[in-house]
Amino acid sequence: MLRHALTSDGQTRSMEVVRVDSFRLLDIVVDGQSQQVGRIAEMPEGGDTLKLVRPPGETTWTARREECWYASEEEAAVIVGEVVERVISGRNEKPLLPRRKG
Repeated sequence: MLRHALTSDGQTRSMEVVRVDSFRLLDIVVDGQSQQVGRIAEMPEGGDTLKLVRPPGETTWTARREECWYASEEEAAVIVGEVVERVISGRNEKPLLPRRKG
């Protein structure tokens, strides 16, 4: 599945959306329904929803797990407040983390 994202320099780029069932608490994801970026605050056991939170003000909402995907680096920067990078270990993508300072 492809989606289009607007980059910080105003360019549009296509990205492949990777849907994952192995989300963890505090992962930064995009809610495909509302197109909002949020951090996972709660994951009801055996449920098909995620409770997402978005600073400032800690706005919360519930999203369907199947409609969510990991946020891009640019999207995650909105939540984290700094540039982030995706850490990849083997075949599994890890959560987005702040870039290491040189």
